[in-house]
Amino acid sequence: MIEVATDGSSIGNPGHSAWAWFVADNRWRSGFIGKGTNNQAELMAIRAAASEIPSRLDVLCLADSQYAIQCLSRGRGGFLSGWEVNGKLEAGLVANAALIKETLAIIEGRQGSWVFEWVRGHCGHPMNTAVDR
Repeated sequence: MIEVATDGSSIGNPGHSAWAWFVADNRWRSGFIGKGTNNQAELMAIRAAASEIPSRLDVLCLADSQYAIQCLSRGRGGFLSGWEVNGKLEAGLVANAALIKETLAIIEGRQGSWVFEWVRGHCGHPMNTAVDR
């Protein structure tokens, strides 16, 4: 299993926003999304990582955004199950619905598994510190 740390940030919220992902072997990517929110930047980081890490690999995604994790998770603590049952995501009644659906399609289309783990940001976790840089 490969570990990837993801992070996003917005100055002004909404404001100038950027995202990044980092893998322990010093592979990383980052990007600027223009005007956006912290939540959009966090989701973009996960989307970018899922798009670029080979699909066959099992991935443990270390994210400091509980919002992003909950948006992309079913079951305990996830928002997806409820949104799917009441049709809110498909109807676009959820903030960032298009980005969530795009990211889900990438994650769910992978051959390998994709698992989330929340890590507290800015508290010395080595992978989170690396992706913040």
